[in-house]
Amino acid sequence: MRLKQVLLLLIVVAVIVTGGLFFTKNQKESDTAISSQAGTESQSSDALLSLLSSASQVSRWQVGYDYRYTTSFSSGLFIETSEAPSMGFQLTGTWKVTPIEASGTSLMLHVRFENTLYKMTMETNAPATQVEDAEKAAGRNLSIPYFISLNANGRVTDIRLGADATHVTQSLLKSFSGMIQFVAPGGPPQGTWETRESDATGEYRASYESKKADSFVKKKLSYLRVGARATQNDFQDRNAATITLSANVLASQFAFDFAGNGPMTTLIGKEKIEVKGSDVFSSGRSDSSLSMTLHKVSLSDMSDGKRAGLISKARSLEAIALDSPPSRKTRRKIIDEQKIAGMDFKTILQVYDENPGQSRAERDKRYRAFLGLEALLRQNPDAVNSAVDYIGKGGPHTADMIRALGYAGSETSQQALIDMFNPISQDIKAQRTIFGVMHNADDPSAANVAFHKKYLTDKTFGDIAQLGLGAMVKNLRSSGERGDMAEDALDALIEVLETAESEEKILLALKALSNSGHPRLLELTRPYLRSRNIEIRKTAIDTLRLIPGGEIDLMIIDVALTDPNIYVREKAVFVLGERQISPLIVSGIERILKQEPKPRVQYAAVGVLTKNTLGDDMVIPALKWVVENISDKKSVALAKKRLKMM
Repeated sequence: MRLKQVLLLLIVVAVIVTGGLFFTKNQKESDTAISSQAGTESQSSDALLSLLSSASQVSRWQVGYDYRYTTSFSSGLFIETSEAPSMGFQLTGTWKVTPIEASGTSLMLHVRFENTLYKMTMETNAPATQVEDAEKAAGRNLSIPYFISLNANGRVTDIRLGADATHVTQSLLKSFSGMIQFVAPGGPPQGTWETRESDATGEYRASYESKKADSFVKKKLSYLRVGARATQNDFQDRNAATITLSANVLASQFAFDFAGNGPMTTLIGKEKIEVKGSDVFSSGRSDSSLSMTLHKVSLSDMSDGKRAGLISKARSLEAIALDSPPSRKTRRKIIDEQKIAGMDFKTILQVYDENPGQSRAERDKRYRAFLGLEALLRQNPDAVNSAVDYIGKGGPHTADMIRALGYAGSETSQQALIDMFNPISQDIKAQRTIFGVMHNADDPSAANVAFHKKYLTDKTFGDIAQLGLGAMVKNLRSSGERGDMAEDALDALIEVLETAESEEKILLALKALSNSGHPRLLELTRPYLRSRNIEIRKTAIDTLRLIPGGEIDLMIIDVALTDPNIYVREKAVFVLGERQISPLIVSGIERILKQEPKPRVQYAAVGVLTKNTLGDDMVIPALKWVVENISDKKSVALAKKRLKMM
């Protein structure tokens, strides 16, 4: 394994563990102003510092002083159900912070790690010397100075790094900066208070409690969203792709101590965060810990000119929000190289041969080999040829090879699947296997779309062609570059629906359209919500699940409240749970709970209220109402369990 590949493995530790790979940057300020008398830009630094000293504990650092903290920061990544960390790191050294500028609303810190020792662990066959070289390279990169900006409450608003900073460096510093936040309320911190803060995973709700004078405990309570919210222009109609992610706080406690009216003296914190729905693994858990102790404070010999130069340099750098990831294209390349690291076609087949999948450990190894195979086929056309040859010879892992070609989604792999279809025309099962994976390409080719359209009404392949083309409409629109092709494909599916001669064919066409999430389906679906056929009404509801907007929410809520069939009402509630949860949906669920007589629908409705994408203050009243008024024991137990976690 080359050194570059070893370094790329670190990205999963730093990027996936911290959750920072998911969304575009768009940091929002949601905490309160420090006080009604907060300073303005024209105020002197001394006036601001006086104000900060009286209200914001973390901002007691003074301009002109150097603060050095002995630091130990570690994190381990647990993939899927693994019992041991698959990757991890430990960073020790001295963290030096020098405040260089204070304004009426912020404080800028010039910071760096000194005497850095960086150790990493991972599952790899790389020689020990290469791992050691990678550790030293990462340590050197982390010692390059960077800048952190705090608002008047102590919240980290951005970090500023050089353009040459690696993604490993960026992600580790985002994670570290998120953990040092101590966000004060709008006055002197005392007693208890709650805040909204951001870290590399997303925005979360935190509570603070004063244990004794100048000693506080902070706990993350729940994530309100995962990653910075993308704008409509960023993702076009990819809302459905963003809401599948979730983050859960499994454990969290941070203890802060301060020296009277002086700076933070110690910070000891541990947390366990679970993220589901990432690009690489369906779930991962990070176990992180941080300890810091102030051991030296001294006046800086920094001249005014040097300080002004640092401020100028900081402003010339790009300000990065804590939860800003690399671009989608860069992210895909990084993830692919991480998957491929240490693997070629031969070694992947060897993993399959040596691990038949009888134990959990063997299944984990096969799964990771499949991820590597998918990435290899996407990045390397020669590997596609090797896979085609393997399939042609009838190798024992042919089914996984075909699936990987579908997920790879490159022009070459899509064409390879099309080319394989006709030569095996006598093997219907093999043909359906090929058809079943061709729609997985993130960027479907014109040839792939034409292939699906050709078979839409075929007696043998019409069902799988329709379902696949519906999913491809969604992927085509998500790519942002093939809108016309998406509309043509949708028109073809709508024609199939409008010419369907039986209820069975109507059901199939609706199911295919439900995969597309296209707004044009809104009016198309309305008549089918009133069908006499229960299955058609259920499928029509499902057709709306991926279409964003409050109007759609209201349509689904109306079905859940008015449809005479329990299974249709239950389906409507399930669909509400799959959508981006909002106050409108919560209000609808409350109405459903107060009106619905059947326990199974009540239970489904309570399940929607337990979604972790909701702010606790939004659902607590509804859950308490369930406990006090619903007779169904399962519903009450579920509501109590969620309340206990809040």
